[in-house]
Amino acid sequence: MGMAHTAKLTFYRCLAFCAVLFVLTACIGSAPAPPIPIPTRTAIPASAFSTSTPVPTPVVGETAIPESSPEIQSVDLEEPFTTQEVLGRSTGGHPIEAYHFGSGPISVALIGGIHGGYEWNTVLLAYEMIDYFSEHPDEIPASITLTIIPEANPDGIVLVTGHTGRFDPGELAENTFPGRFNANEVDINRNWNCNWEPVAFIFEIEINAGSAPFSEAETRVLRNFILKNDVTTVVFWHSQMSAVFPGDCDAPHEPSRAVARLYADAAGYDYLDSFDQYPVSGDAANWLASQDIAAIEVELAERNEVEFEQNLDGVRAVLAALSEDASGAAR
Repeated sequence: MGMAHTAKLTFYRCLAFCAVLFVLTACIGSAPAPPIPIPTRTAIPASAFSTSTPVPTPVVGETAIPESSPEIQSVDLEEPFTTQEVLGRSTGGHPIEAYHFGSGPISVALIGGIHGGYEWNTVLLAYEMIDYFSEHPDEIPASITLTIIPEANPDGIVLVTGHTGRFDPGELAENTFPGRFNANEVDINRNWNCNWEPVAFIFEIEINAGSAPFSEAETRVLRNFILKNDVTTVVFWHSQMSAVFPGDCDAPHEPSRAVARLYADAAGYDYLDSFDQYPVSGDAANWLASQDIAAIEVELAERNEVEFEQNLDGVRAVLAALSEDASGAAR
């Protein structure tokens, strides 16, 4: 009986040991596995998306402003485009795009939307010009490189439409006046270095002109593009006055006056030597004229119409005259 009792005791001890071992094994098997580390995404430097573009030498007499390297992305497109390029970013981080046609030595720029969503019809006019010259590349003279910048102030477009790029007028906010300004609430057509003042005006309304000339990203992007590419003629579209004004900075600039008269005659707008409805400071066309670049401001007749055909006539007249001048100089 003693041996039987000992055997039974040994049997129960083994059984208990097996049970404990089974429970431990089950617990270990059901325990959650240690988490797998999630790979950290390494930030890609901006330089990986941009090419090295030298910043133009500051114009004598101007305060140098620290400039970050512009983001420039050139994308080859199917004919009839030459290139579509991101010149840089707005204050709000939106792309400022340019569309280039032709490859001639004379560089001409057409710029819409410097007053953003407040003058939204000038943006749609620019996009219609892009579409037209995409379909009719043969109308670009061989001596011309034509650049169209549809949204010089994309922040202002986003403010009244909710996005950049093409839009339908039905998307517009009821009040488009805030769209005149960039994300810093600065009027970028008061931020250039011709008679700049920190407080500017539209009629009797005081508006912000920035902390200094070229304090805003948009004005620096436009300035750098124009100077770097030796642009000889710049057309800014505005609305509404049904008139064309030449750039001048304290003195008449005859090249700007000649282009303004030519455009006005072809487009059927009035030509006016100067704007006198209210004081204008820090104006883009005026600063360009001070750099001996022919610059004009075309004021469309209506705020809600694109007026494409008459502006196409104006652009054609300017391109033809510049091409003719180039041909004459070559003879």
